[in-house]
Amino acid sequence: MYSKTEDRPAVAAGAPRSSPAVAVLLALIVVGASSCGDRRPDLHAPVPGLELTLRTPRIVVHTDFTRAEAQRYLDIFEAFWDYFEREWFAIPQTEPLDMLLFQSEKRFERWNAKHGQSSAMGRYFIGDNLITVNAGTGLGTSLHELVHHFVSTSFERLPNGFVNEGIASFFEKFIGYLDADGKLHLTMGYFSPWRFVATKLQHAKADIQKLWTRSYDELGPSDWNYARAFMLFLHRRKQLVPFVRALLHATGDGRNELETACGQTLSELDTDWHAWVEAQDLDPDVLLVSRAFVHDLGQWKTWRETEGADLELDEKLGIYRHKR
Repeated sequence: MYSKTEDRPAVAAGAPRSSPAVAVLLALIVVGASSCGDRRPDLHAPVPGLELTLRTPRIVVHTDFTRAEAQRYLDIFEAFWDYFEREWFAIPQTEPLDMLLFQSEKRFERWNAKHGQSSAMGRYFIGDNLITVNAGTGLGTSLHELVHHFVSTSFERLPNGFVNEGIASFFEKFIGYLDADGKLHLTMGYFSPWRFVATKLQHAKADIQKLWTRSYDELGPSDWNYARAFMLFLHRRKQLVPFVRALLHATGDGRNELETACGQTLSELDTDWHAWVEAQDLDPDVLLVSRAFVHDLGQWKTWRETEGADLELDEKLGIYRHKR
């Protein structure tokens, strides 16, 4: 979601970076919130309680976790960054990204209240190169916000709200581990249980063609669920990566890039998506990843022998599923 201000240049959803609209819009992308407040000038001011700062050339994390816990998060973020550049696209970042990583939900809510922000799981303040995350909502929230940063940093023209939220929310659900060298092995493409169940019940109300043209302010939580399910639908057809890469240099709203990547019109894709949602049973695979995770190698081996023992890797989909 985007908030409008008049005190700082920023990039609006669907507007090219050279657009006059850049001078009057501050993009604020929100997970789990229906509204958001105005930008405050002191977003980067030190936060009481976030006393620990860890730095890499790409990310600066301020947090209330212990050093060991914070380093674990930072290792995952760095490994995910490498994974994303291998599998999706390079990120031409020019300055380190700031992240406020809150272990304390109360401290997170106090920060939101101080800065006039509504309750949310995480936010990306595009004009301020800043992410805030309530870590208690799960690792998927952090990766969702990181992907917003990757998109805003790399795309010549920001995609519409439906696409922007759809791409970011696609990265909320995953299973993976870090190997002995710190490389991230990630399986991606799982259902979001709560998002998909809601989509399954309500998708008849969704019109992808209309959602494609709506502004962030016109989109609600149900629309974000549809967006996530639509990106998963494209992923299952091996069309999401080509579509996202084509968006890097898109000059319009992304519709041409979508239709080219898929070889169908948006209307045809809308029809096929509804049929796919309707045909998908709410089986154990839909409910598999209630909380995404990245283990270290030892934890991964233990997980595969215990909780993951009844799962097998589906080579076609590239994800773990219950054994048939």
